[in-house]
Formats: sequence, C-alpha cells, structure tokens
Amino acid sequence: MKVAAIISEYNPLHNGHKLHIDKTKKDLNCDYLISIMSGNFVQRGLPSYIDKWNKSTVSVSNGIDLVIELPVIFSLSSAEFFAKGSAQILNSLGIVDYLSFGSEVGDVVPLKLIASILCNEPHEYKSLLKANLSYGLAFAKARSIALTEYITNNFPMYTLEFITKLLSSSNNILAIEYLKALYLLNSTIEPFTIKRLGSNYNDEGLNESFSSATSIRNHLETSDDLTLLKNHLPKSSYTLIESLIKTNYTFPKLEGMFPFIKYKALTDNNSLNKIPEASEGLHNKIYKSLWDSSSYEESFSKIKSKRYASTRINRLLCQYFIGFEDYSIDILRRSEPSYIRVLAFNHKGAELLKRIKNTSSLQIYTKLPKTLSPMLQLDLQSTRAYSVLNPSIRYNEDYLKSPIIIK
Repeated sequence: MKVAAIISEYNPLHNGHKLHIDKTKKDLNCDYLISIMSGNFVQRGLPSYIDKWNKSTVSVSNGIDLVIELPVIFSLSSAEFFAKGSAQILNSLGIVDYLSFGSEVGDVVPLKLIASILCNEPHEYKSLLKANLSYGLAFAKARSIALTEYITNNFPMYTLEFITKLLSSSNNILAIEYLKALYLLNSTIEPFTIKRLGSNYNDEGLNESFSSATSIRNHLETSDDLTLLKNHLPKSSYTLIESLIKTNYTFPKLEGMFPFIKYKALTDNNSLNKIPEASEGLHNKIYKSLWDSSSYEESFSKIKSKRYASTRINRLLCQYFIGFEDYSIDILRRSEPSYIRVLAFNHKGAELLKRIKNTSSLQIYTKLPKTLSPMLQLDLQSTRAYSVLNPSIRYNEDYLKSPIIIK
C-alpha cells in the first residue's frame, strides 16, 4: 500500500490545493494521503484565516485521509525549520512513501541538485559564498548568487536565467528546504513535485481559476460579494466560508494583535530579545516602533527594510503575541517532535492510525495528555492567543475538541 503526504496550510483551501491533492493521488497511484498542516498560525507570520479544526474538516472533505497538526514551533518559523519539523514528523511515522509538494519549476531534479549542494557545501560554492558575504550582501542574497554561479559553472545544462528564476520563486525555495530536510534525515521518503498553476503565492488579485490564498483572503476582506469566489474554491471550502460568514465568524487579522503587543512592549523587561528572530538588534527597532505607533500597519512600516523580510517581521510579532519568549525556542526547534496531534480523519485515516501505532514511537494524541511537553504547551498557548483574535474559538478549545471523524 502506497502512502503519500502533503505539507499544507490551507489558508484557505482553494482550487490549486484541490488540484494538488487529486494529482498526487492520480500520478502516484497512492492508497492513502496524509496532510501535516499548520494550525492556528501560519508560516508567513499570520493568524490562520480559518481555525485549524474547520481547515482540517475541509481537508478531509477534499481527499485527505488523515490531518496531523504541525506544532506552532515549526509552523511559525523560517522555511528551513518549517520544512525540518514537517519532514521529521512524516519520517517518524514510518509509513510514508512519498512527499508531494508544489513548485514553480515542476521538476524535482534541479531542486534536488540545489538541496545537495546546500547540504554538502562543496569548496568552490563555499568560496563563492564567502566572497559574496565579504561584499556586504545579506546572507540570502549572497547564497543565491553563489548557487547560481556554482551551478552554471559546473552544470552547463542549467542556464543563468533558469537558476536565477528558480531561486526567486517562493514555492521552489520551500521545496528545496523539504529536500534538504529529507536528505539530512537520510529518509527513504521519495519527493514528488507538481507544477504550480495560475497565481503566484504572493499575487493579490483573483486569477481566472487558480487564485492564490492571498488573493482569496484579500477578496474576502475587501468585498461583500462572496459569489465571485465560487470558481476559485472547491464546493466544500466555499460552503464553509459562506456558513462562517452567516454565523458572524471572526476572520482574524494582524491588526488585532496590536494593542496587546504594544502593551507588552511598554511593560515587559526586554523579553523580546529572547526570541531568536529578534537578533541583530531587531528587538530594539521593534520596541521603538511599537511605542511610537498607533496601529499594526504603522509599526510594521517602521520596522520593514531591505534587511528584514516582511514575513520575518510578521512571524516575530506573532511569536511575541503568543509568548515565544517564555520558551527555549532554539532548543525546541532543534529537538525532534515526540508526538502527533490528530485533527481529522476518515475511515482510511483510521486505518493509517492503526498502522502508525505499530511503526512509530511517536505518541498519538487524540486527547491531550495530563503531562504536557514544552512543545505541546506552546501549541496550547498559541490557541489561547488565537482566541483573542478570533472570539469564535474558545481559549480552551484544545481541551474541548476531539478529532473530527468524516464518514
């Protein structure tokens, strides 16, 4: 029996996601499909537009058999740690044959080449990287230039234009991190990629059929005409959003965090510098921006610069809002998850859970244990924080909800 996995956020689940699910099943001829999914906070540094329980229900309705929550220590991290945590969990299940992911390039071969270079760091590449850093370039830029030069020098089948474009596309970059993580784990999970269609990840306008999650969220925030999204969402996803709107569900926004993080900045004892992302003096800049601003947008505009990516700033402010400073973040990120939290499954997912009990040492949590590990404590703390932004979710929802079983 073949088992494939998808690493997801589904914020919200749209036609592109549905295509990915269907094509994974068809092309890999797999019998089961697992999704490891970000919970109530997502990798770009945003509160999830729809809570993790509703997202997981729609996931199973659209072809996923088992939804496992990615702990917030990984979901609200850089692409490297997001991929690392996801790959560690999937590898530890002991049943996953394939990892399927979307990419702009749609070809796993050049992605694997780049991942192997980054893992092995050949001497020529390291020299190029060192030289670029000595010119004062930011690490990401220096690495991209070094990779491009090294590959075009040693692998003439790839042009400068091809590699430059590949390394500038967000899904390709995340795919490379997945492949690095699998490589470093010496995993037997086989990577499989599907070419992304339609809008780019960051596109803000609706496309004809395959619109990005960003554009769908923007439409929901700026227009009262939900019907325009009918052609951009699977039926169950559209029906869910329609139902949530009718019941006055609160779709959370970053702006909702502002009064709380401003208050923390005014009263805490320089705790922000305990969060790794706030290094290089960034915590001082954030404190000043929060003190002197009257909105999230104003504060963000004062922090943003060429040196600090927008996603890094948003992630850091979400981490501060949740209370990451109360935990040993570096230690948690470098530790292997010891459990999986099941959010939803169908009858095939139930079969998978039985198999996982025999193939994995991970604890399977369908209910919370009496003793909570720091990683799990942080997950619960993130739900409490999320409930402030989304009053439709109770602060103790993790204790009240059982995994959703779709018949």
